[in-house]
Amino acid sequence: MEYNSKKGISAVIATILLLLLVVVALVGFQIWYQSFQSGFIVSVEGQDRSSFDYGIDTIVGNVLYIKTGDSNLTISKVQIDGIDCQINGTIQNMEALNISSCIENITTSTPEIVVVTENNIISKRVYLRDVSNLNIASLSPSSLCDSIGNGEWSEVEGNPTYGTDNFCVMRWTAKAYNSSSTSFIADGGMDGGFPNNWADLDEIEAYSAPNGLPWVKITWQQAKVACENLGTGFALITEEQWLTIANDVVNQDENWNSSTVGTGAVFRGNVNLADTISCSNGGVMDGFTEADCIISGGDFDGRNKRMLYLSSGDTIFDFSGNAWQFVDEEMHRTSRYHGGNQQWMNYHGDATNVPALKRPPSGWNQNQGMGRYFDGNSLSGGWNTINEAPDFCLSPPYCSTDVVFLRGGAWNRGVDAGVFTLGLDAGKSASLTGHTFRCTFTP
Repeated sequence: MEYNSKKGISAVIATILLLLLVVVALVGFQIWYQSFQSGFIVSVEGQDRSSFDYGIDTIVGNVLYIKTGDSNLTISKVQIDGIDCQINGTIQNMEALNISSCIENITTSTPEIVVVTENNIISKRVYLRDVSNLNIASLSPSSLCDSIGNGEWSEVEGNPTYGTDNFCVMRWTAKAYNSSSTSFIADGGMDGGFPNNWADLDEIEAYSAPNGLPWVKITWQQAKVACENLGTGFALITEEQWLTIANDVVNQDENWNSSTVGTGAVFRGNVNLADTISCSNGGVMDGFTEADCIISGGDFDGRNKRMLYLSSGDTIFDFSGNAWQFVDEEMHRTSRYHGGNQQWMNYHGDATNVPALKRPPSGWNQNQGMGRYFDGNSLSGGWNTINEAPDFCLSPPYCSTDVVFLRGGAWNRGVDAGVFTLGLDAGKSASLTGHTFRCTFTP
């Protein structure tokens, strides 16, 4: 009797153990499957540049460039805007893949590239500068801004917080175009013998193009006139439009060095820093010059750090860094948010008087690439924006009771520069080689 009882207990224990093994196996499989599925989805939706030693760079002509680091990378498939190229092979470092079999079907200047390797699926939206081999008429990044003239413009989606509807903005900062000689002033007036204050705006037009340096040595007042001369609906970018773009930019994954909004930092552009979010050559650069971006990782990396994506699918260059940009906003010198004598301040630290809508969202500051606020020097001093001359606002005959808004920062500002950077220490007649502008068009 005792033996039978022991035998019955052993069977129960065996059954329980078997059930436990089944449960453990099922739970383990579910955890593995969820991990696999999550990893797959993350890889498809956004490339984490910090996780791989390789990544998608860009398309030039019929060639797709992929950075592979020091190791070979086996590619099983390339897809562009949902079109399969079916390219198989092994590439190393910056070797190129010919994608002529499917590039002719691209209908946007910012196509989504998906690359399938033996271990991962990576994706990236790229900007096509070279579209000579494409049907230009079929490219439709922005129907609102395609045919307004004077270069390339990008559509910006309106933001009710700032009272803006959809509008167009110069893709690059304004370039000086001589309509008489039908040529660009390559140096933007920096060394071409032009006076600091451009006098003849009838002959020189504002143009949105990558050619040459930004149009500089122009006053805030003349920048307004240069934009208005383009016709009805054109104007110097307003403070509300700038903030609309800034908030749009910081909410795009592609503009963060981690490929995830809120993690890492937004690309700063040409600000004289050799870090992972900057690109520099020691001076104001061309609107689009890959070779002048001196950072590790190659020319394409440097170029991309000056290009920011918009939610409309368009792009904008040098919105941060390179040269300060005039904005159509002004205030009395003595009305500056911190009295005009606090100099550089952190938006979510010292600059508490700056209105909330003018500050970066989510408590972000210069560490996230947002830039800083410059309140100015005391009224008896001047601020040297580009290390070459005192602020003309504080020296007659250029003096004015008002200061105008300068945004974005310049090539030498480092972490001070960013899409929310604001400087309040220039008068309406100040004209320096570090000041430029960009126009907008509102239908």
